Amino acid sequence: MLQNKLMLNDTKTELLVIGTPRQVSKFKSNGIVVGDTVIKPSHNVRNLGVSFDTQLNMESQITSVCKSAYYMIYNLRRIRKYFDEDSMKTVVHACIISKLDYCNSLLYGLPHSQIGKLQRVQNICARLIFNMSKFSHVTPLLKELHWLPVHLRIEFKMLMIVYKASNDQAPVYIIEF
Repeated sequence: MLQNKLMLNDTKTELLVIGTPRQVSKFKSNGIVVGDTVIKPSHNVRNLGVSFDTQLNMESQITSVCKSAYYMIYNLRRIRKYFDEDSMKTVVHACIISKLDYCNSLLYGLPHSQIGKLQRVQNICARLIFNMSKFSHVTPLLKELHWLPVHLRIEFKMLMIVYKASNDQAPVYIIEF
């Protein structure tokens, strides 16, 4: 870090021990010393807006995204009557769908029970755009919006990364990988 003239902010540094619950329980540490600060292991850490937990099951990330999305949906529903359909599409996409898509390639391979939480958010967004009741069927709405279901959005992103890497259109570190 010194060679690159970087400094470590010891007040923002976090320690995450990754493993199975049994492995993590065996890890006994009072922390590590960075500068004048002792950094103790955490159960959740954030990096670039993504929340990681000790088992890397991404449950904390999904919970955080859903909580933020539900809060935004609640507020948008209150002002829905002031927007036309196209404006609502733009607002929902900017405020909610972009959060569902951010770093979603990290969710690849998770069980459908986890991904289903994000799918419910997407379904509510589609109903919000078209001002439909919570009991209306969502598949035609998703088709009209040209939105893939969440698990297919994740697969699409992974396939796009592989395609770009195989055609030398990705960053060098991905192409080499």
